[in-house]
Amino acid sequence: FALALISPLLWGIVSHIDKFVLSKYLQRRGIGALLIFSSLFSVVVLPFLYYLSTDIFSVALIDVIGLMVVGGVSIVAVGLSLHALEDNEASVVAPFTQLVPIFGYFFGYLILGETLPNNQIIASIIVILGIAILSFEFDEEKKIRFKRRLILLMIGSGLLFALYETVFKNITLNYAFFDAVFWQYLGLTLMGIYMFFFKKSYREDFLFMLSTKKRIVS
Repeated sequence: FALALISPLLWGIVSHIDKFVLSKYLQRRGIGALLIFSSLFSVVVLPFLYYLSTDIFSVALIDVIGLMVVGGVSIVAVGLSLHALEDNEASVVAPFTQLVPIFGYFFGYLILGETLPNNQIIASIIVILGIAILSFEFDEEKKIRFKRRLILLMIGSGLLFALYETVFKNITLNYAFFDAVFWQYLGLTLMGIYMFFFKKSYREDFLFMLSTKKRIVS
């Protein structure tokens, strides 16, 4: 039970840190910068993963491609959640991260052949009901507004995170853990390079952060 509580706790902490950085320091110019910085930082991790790995070239080519793709997918999922944080409080966005394990149940069933006991199905329904309640807000005139953009962004983020985790698990069952993680992080690095060269707005955000927010980067 304690371990189960750690995941939403960490999700909540990360959401509040991201919101703090976006709102206080980067003001609408931060998402592209954070995504490129996070992706390219994996370059620092790659040598350590290579050292810890046993034989990265033992991973089949099709699985290498799969791992690199899910590495890129993970940063897209992060980007969607950051866009949700732009216009909403972290306390509202953080509960939506619990969609990840729910979508993970479905992908686990389809890809891994996993099944859910009744208590987990009931728990999933309760989480979905709670998120449905958070999807509505009352304005100053006591009118009910449906947060459509928030819902779409977080559903997309949750789906991609769940898909990434399920595919990663499915592939790593056949290999040493660090061998698989190395290729995943390489895919993340290549995604960062792609965003820098082919996403002009992201590159401008990144260069703006480096030139004017050096203290934040450090």
